[in-house]
Amino acid sequence: MRIRRFKESDADELSDLIAKTLRITNSKDYSNEYIEDNVKTFSPEFLINHSQWTHLYVVCEKK
Repeated sequence: MRIRRFKESDADELSDLIAKTLRITNSKDYSNEYIEDNVKTFSPEFLINHSQWTHLYVVCEKK
């Protein structure tokens, strides 16, 4: 396992992973509409912008 700083090239995959995780982990507690609103928040553009003013890391697992 390797932990490294976020790269702009990670944005699409990370956005998809966050969306998948939100849909799985929150489905019992929140409405689909609420979850989808949150999914929209974590767009690739948001992650790139966010990474420019805060520390954002990704964990990479070797296969």
